[in-house]
Amino acid sequence: MQPTAKPTETPAVSRRAFFDRITKLGVGSGVAAMLSGFRAGGTDRQMHGPVRPATELLRAPAAPDAMALLSPYTDGRPFAGRWAVGYAARGERGEIGLVLVDTETGGHAELYLFRRARGATGAAPAATSRRYAVHFRGTSDDEARRPRHLVRLAERIADIVWKNERRVTLVAEPPVFDVRPGQ
Repeated sequence: MQPTAKPTETPAVSRRAFFDRITKLGVGSGVAAMLSGFRAGGTDRQMHGPVRPATELLRAPAAPDAMALLSPYTDGRPFAGRWAVGYAARGERGEIGLVLVDTETGGHAELYLFRRARGATGAAPAATSRRYAVHFRGTSDDEARRPRHLVRLAERIADIVWKNERRVTLVAEPPVFDVRPGQ
């Protein structure tokens, strides 16, 4: 006769021990989420990664006329919770580059204003006003990959520009964001 294998026995876990384990797991997950900057309610994590200054844009020629589009926030007062206008410059193609400073971390966000035009090809803007389209640097056509906190920032900038654009005349209008094959 061959010996028969005994079925492996799983240790009985009492209901109390089971709930203790689940509770510890839940508390541990909650602490980990708080430490990572997670906010409940479907919002983003806070800005993460290294704080990087916008050195390239800060070396570009200033566009003092474009600062008027961002009134009354040109004096450094924060808007959208913790952002302040740092600098406006003319980009390589004549676009208006905006350096926005996170007043909590010192990090910079770069947004670019192009003239808005219907039928322009290329990536969709993050936000628009009547006359201008707000783009990110290295804008992707994949809107799902755009960081939501930067999309909200772009929308707030578009709102501010919308309130000022009818009374502000720029020295040179920015070009349309238009990417055609071969350019």
